[in-house]
Amino acid sequence: MVCFRDDEASISEQETVTLSLGGKVMVVDFEVHRSEGQKEVVKKVKVAYVFKGEQEFNDRAARKLQELFSNEGEGEEAEEEKWSGVKEVLRELDELDKRTEREEKDCFEALDKLCEKTEKEFLENS
Repeated sequence: MVCFRDDEASISEQETVTLSLGGKVMVVDFEVHRSEGQKEVVKKVKVAYVFKGEQEFNDRAARKLQELFSNEGEGEEAEEEKWSGVKEVLRELDELDKRTEREEKDCFEALDKLCEKTEKEFLENS
């Protein structure tokens, strides 16, 4: 995946910057906010991809990333756990991106359907 920023200004010169990671058919946008004297905070995450000329969104992945960035745990261990989770989600998205292009099938949607089915079965059997 490649990384790019929405403009040339540094985040220290602005309050909001969008950082994007792009793959073959997918883009992950991170809306990063910074207040004076505060550290940067990821306020919003969007995961989008193009399949057969149509833009689609992967809300499940965006929610998971947002949840990881919202974790306000203190200390080095909490930070390591957060970033480990972020890296894992990005690795999985990268694999879905490559498979979608290679197989010409919407692997993002296929995984979402599998997750929904598994969650439904789990709830029914609980």
